[in-house]
Amino acid sequence: MFTLRFPFKLPSSQKISDPSFTRTVNNLQFSLSQQSKYYVLKVEGFKSENEAKDYVPKIWAGLMWILLNRGIAVEARTTLQKILYRTVGIVKNNQ
Repeated sequence: MFTLRFPFKLPSSQKISDPSFTRTVNNLQFSLSQQSKYYVLKVEGFKSENEAKDYVPKIWAGLMWILLNRGIAVEARTTLQKILYRTVGIVKNNQ
């Protein structure tokens, strides 16, 4: 499974009152959390790297729409970082 993470920072005069939520929509799990001075919107459950990449414009537009309609300014990078692959549960069989 593949995950998208969108870290963003608000000006010091603004904050999200309840920065923790989790929702599932169309088999994707959305969560928002606060990590130090950043908020992180995470979307989990993509079946492939390309599926995740194709979703970036949708989630970015949705996040910006919500923040702009609430009058919240945001500082964020809009470029994709290099993808790091983590293998989970690989066991070397010496038999």
